[in-house]
Amino acid sequence: MSFENPRGQFVVLVILAAMLLFIPLHRTGLAGYDDAFFAHQGKEIALTGDWWTIHFNGAPSFVYPPLYIWLEAASFKVFGIYDFAAKLPTALLG
Repeated sequence: MSFENPRGQFVVLVILAAMLLFIPLHRTGLAGYDDAFFAHQGKEIALTGDWWTIHFNGAPSFVYPPLYIWLEAASFKVFGIYDFAAKLPTALLG
């Protein structure tokens, strides 16, 4: 693979970006309040199975659009309720 080739440059850029985004996922803990807030809402969806009504501490919450919370819940369903699963949708969208 040559660095003069634009395709080779793109491949190297994708590999470096993937390393930058996915390697830190193994660290424990969520970065801040927002991460924990959305992870909690995704966890409630994953545990209750109610994908239409977003809940926060058992009460319906219609403050935020549901797409990211659905991604969190899907990640929890696939990988289990762990910090890695909570961080994965953000890394994929990054």
